[in-house]
Amino acid sequence: MAAGFLHQGVCYSTMSDATAAHWSQNPAFITAGSTSYIADVVWSGTAWVVKKYTLSSAGALTLNSTTNAPALTFPTCDTFDTFKDGMTLGWGVALAMICAWAITNLKKSL
Repeated sequence: MAAGFLHQGVCYSTMSDATAAHWSQNPAFITAGSTSYIADVVWSGTAWVVKKYTLSSAGALTLNSTTNAPALTFPTCDTFDTFKDGMTLGWGVALAMICAWAITNLKKSL
């Protein structure tokens, strides 16, 4: 068993891969009002950060702050589960082919 990290039904082998999958699927958050705000989670090259912008009525974005994104936790999973499922299915197909071959050869000998 190789420990992995489960995110939305996919088992990732590393925490950083699962974290990247999580943050890259999140859209920017927009708070509308007389002054609109946008918050976006982006990869800075070393860490995931939340960038908060102000959107002016003229459409100009102004960066207000940059903070580190919160640390995430994921349930653990076995990265070899899909391999085991495929191997089980493969052996089932092989067994069916062997049985068909045996039945065919038994009919010929009778």
